[in-house]
Amino acid sequence: MPEPWYDRLVTVIADKCQYSEADITPDATFEALDLDSLGIVEIFTAFEKRWGTYVDDTLFESTMSMRSAAQLLEDSLRGKP
Repeated sequence: MPEPWYDRLVTVIADKCQYSEADITPDATFEALDLDSLGIVEIFTAFEKRWGTYVDDTLFESTMSMRSAAQLLEDSLRGKP
């Protein structure tokens, strides 16, 4: 079963980029989803607005998979190094 942070990330990307959630796989990268650095900033700004939590978007790279991004998101929000 996917993790809640992964689901939240996919929901925001699907909403913002008009993708079907089913088209966003755990191994898809931001780059494969046509999201450059500005797109990544927009995704995490939307994430912050939707869930009311700050996300340091500089931690995320375009070559990062959704699985890795969700794990980094979870770790950063829980204060892990």
